Amino acid sequence: MTKTLLFSSLIFTLFSCNKNVKSEVVKNNQTSHQTAISSEKKSNKNLEIKLDLFKTVPDTIDGCGEYYTLESENDNSKNYIFLSNLSNFAIIKVSGKNVFLQKDSINSKEISKDEYLEIYSGNGFKATLKIKVIKKYDEGGFYKGTLKINNKEKETDYKIKGESGC
Repeated sequence: MTKTLLFSSLIFTLFSCNKNVKSEVVKNNQTSHQTAISSEKKSNKNLEIKLDLFKTVPDTIDGCGEYYTLESENDNSKNYIFLSNLSNFAIIKVSGKNVFLQKDSINSKEISKDEYLEIYSGNGFKATLKIKVIKKYDEGGFYKGTLKINNKEKETDYKIKGESGC
C-alpha cells in the first residue's frame, strides 16, 4: 500500500511539473511571437523618412528656384518641404539639418509637354520629383506632383504642390 501511494504521488508530481513546463513554453512562445510582431510594426513605422519643413528659404536659394510644400498645406503656406535652385542642387531637411542634393541632369527629363521628372541625390539620399504643370506663368508656374525620398533602408512618398520660376 505504501509503495502504491508513493508511486501515485511520484506520478502526480511528474505530471504537474510537466504541465507547468508546457504552459511556460507556450507562454514564452506567445511572448516571443508578440514581441516579434511588435518589433515588425515598429520597424515598418521606422521605414519612413520624415522630412522637416523649412520655415524660411535659406540664403543658398537666391533668385530662380522651386518651392514645394505638402499638398495638404494652405496655398499661401511658406512651410516648404523641398527647395531647389532650378539648375544644379536641391535642399531637404532631415532631423533638423539641411541636406544638399545634386541634380542628376542626365536622368532628369521632360516626360510630356506639362510633366517633368527631376532626380537629385547626395549625402545618402535620393529625391525623385515627378511634377505636372497646373498653371503657367510668364517665367514659371504652379505645379503638383509627388516627391519620393529614399536611402538604403527607407522610402517615403509625399504629395506636393508649389511654384517654380524666376
